[in-house]
Amino acid sequence: MTRARLLLIAALLITTLAAHLPASADSGWVEQPISLSVKNAQLGTVLQEIAQRAGKKLAIEVGLDVSAGVTVELHGVPWDQALDQLVRINDLQAVIAGRFVVVGSSDGEPGLVRLGDAAY
Repeated sequence: MTRARLLLIAALLITTLAAHLPASADSGWVEQPISLSVKNAQLGTVLQEIAQRAGKKLAIEVGLDVSAGVTVELHGVPWDQALDQLVRINDLQAVIAGRFVVVGSSDGEPGLVRLGDAAY
């Protein structure tokens, strides 16, 4: 098993366990919880599913390889937290801008960035 896969599994387990803890107002994860179970699906497909469940449009950086296989088991996890963990583990960055989620390569710190509630 590759290091990336082990990290993905570990992060998703932590995310799943965290979903069963009482939510606090300062947790930073504010979006609707989702449940998702996929085995060996392409990363791009899983990103699309998360965006769709969040009611967002997904845009992926041209030329970005999102064909890696991922296994995800989420139960009641805020979709922004799930997205953050998924892009971090794959050394990517996701930007939430209004109705859009834009995924691209990380130029520094991987993870999730919010650009506010502007109607893009």
